[in-house]
Amino acid sequence: MSSPKLKAKLIYLGIIVIVFIFCSNLFFYKSTTSAIVTLNSVKDNSINVLLGDSITTVDIKVPEIVSDLLIEGDQYFIGYDTYPVWGSKLTKIEPLP
Repeated sequence: MSSPKLKAKLIYLGIIVIVFIFCSNLFFYKSTTSAIVTLNSVKDNSINVLLGDSITTVDIKVPEIVSDLLIEGDQYFIGYDTYPVWGSKLTKIEPLP
């Protein structure tokens, strides 16, 4: 039979593994989205876009050099990654004709 100390150590190790898996999913899990959007507003390091359903708005972090080139009210095809902790980050953007 195993000792109570060994059982306690195994339970403690199991809890640590479960917490590690949860935290790694929380920080590193991402979902990728592509959409045709209308640009609502441009700030120094983020944009607010209206998705194609004309209801949903999303704030997306962008590099400052990109935000200077965007025009409010225009439509763009964008791709962005959404992280549970860090929010949304722009991965690609193309103006629509």
